[in-house]
Amino acid sequence: MFRIVRIPANAPEATEPLGTKDKFWYGDHRFLFKKVRPGTGEDWAEKIAEQVAAFLRLPHATYEMADWEAASGVERGVVSLNFCERGAALVLGNELLADADPDYAVGAVSKFHVPAHTVERVVYTLRQRRPGLPTDWAPPTYVEDACDAFTGYLLLDAVVGNTDRHHENWGFTRTVDGQFHLAPTFDHASSLGRNLRDADRARRLWTRDRNSDVAAFGKRARSALFKHEADARAFANVGGFCRGGTALAAGGPGVA
Repeated sequence: MFRIVRIPANAPEATEPLGTKDKFWYGDHRFLFKKVRPGTGEDWAEKIAEQVAAFLRLPHATYEMADWEAASGVERGVVSLNFCERGAALVLGNELLADADPDYAVGAVSKFHVPAHTVERVVYTLRQRRPGLPTDWAPPTYVEDACDAFTGYLLLDAVVGNTDRHHENWGFTRTVDGQFHLAPTFDHASSLGRNLRDADRARRLWTRDRNSDVAAFGKRARSALFKHEADARAFANVGGFCRGGTALAAGGPGVA
């Protein structure tokens, strides 16, 4: 159904240190190859999430499933086109939040359990910095600013069950002339039950047990965003998003 890009063994030009997966740039730094973890469907999850984002008319990184013909054997993964224009840089959420609040845990060991990573803080940063909308994106008429677009990212997370919206999986792009824009949504490999075995997927599809079916599984998916700093767990993508998203809809901090 989806094409698979073949990447030659000598393609790597530079490794990419961000993230937990092995990855490298190639093609004059235009393309990023990211390996998938063995036994997971991170490659097809990334591709399907990209297609859902396109259906929702959201600005998103593009992905193709890929095989890298490494010297040690073929490595499965995905390849993504660099969404930063020449000379531009990606500024991640943790850096942006730390600029707004020097006490923010920018170097936290865990990217996921950071209770200070709240919807309210994200809204405050978006409102304070006022980045432009993602470059080369024609927004729908109902999208007026970066907060509107980011709300769409949370909607995407709810639809695909993305559990990876931590503070290094959103950010701004900074152009060569110093202008900031919201980055397109990216890195959705932790979605769609990508770590389940086929037998488990089939069981959830056909079971009559409402506590174990696909809907129940989807409702357990949690964001890496928190509603309040005192909360022990991040909010749920389904249901919790609607409550946490009120801060976005209201347009500023103080409404979480």
